Amino acid sequence: MWNWANDGELLDAFSSLSKFEKSLLFFWACLPIVTLGSGLSPSQTYLLATSLLNIFGLNYTMVYTVIQGLALILIFSNRNLLCAMFKAPQCNFDFLKDKWGYRLACWAVILMIFSAFLLWWRPEILITMRGLTDNAKVPDWMFSAVKEELTDRFIFYYAIVLLSGRSGGLLFSMLFFAIFHDYNHAYMVNMILAGSFHVFLLLWSGSLSLPILVHILSNSAIFFFFKFLS
Repeated sequence: MWNWANDGELLDAFSSLSKFEKSLLFFWACLPIVTLGSGLSPSQTYLLATSLLNIFGLNYTMVYTVIQGLALILIFSNRNLLCAMFKAPQCNFDFLKDKWGYRLACWAVILMIFSAFLLWWRPEILITMRGLTDNAKVPDWMFSAVKEELTDRFIFYYAIVLLSGRSGGLLFSMLFFAIFHDYNHAYMVNMILAGSFHVFLLLWSGSLSLPILVHILSNSAIFFFFKFLS
């Protein structure tokens, strides 16, 4: 069902990185979790991280900016990794002919209907989305979409795949994705469904290009809706 050939190329490209390079990418993906507690009531994790950095005369923003810059340089300077990530996606619907593929497609439709039901049943999800778009700038919105696909899906997924296989990679990447979006329970559930869909696109097409494109288009639709129609 999956495009295992292209997916294998992605895994091979990620596996070819050194331990230091993979650690750098993984830290880049993990560090935003710490900032979830940086609001009016900072979490103990955030306070501990900032206090440790202050000992060395550093601050969290500085460290994160440096790691992000190094991670992006690593990705865009590695030709094999870049070509594997952004190769032309190959999509077909042959998996629908398979019994399990058809069942999975049916479950996907049911989950999409459930996601739409959540939007109607729990209007605070839309309130959260509106809050995210109020101060959003289009370039930031697009960069955020690309970064989420790189960190929440690609880096997490393939890092965990090396340790626990594809099933473990899917499970743990969705767990981290839920933590990233823990604004409220209903919103978190909706985002888990969205994250699962994007991992499906990644595996189905064998390319990171398709989920990034879909993410940008969906973010743009939400942005346009709240900015100009509501």
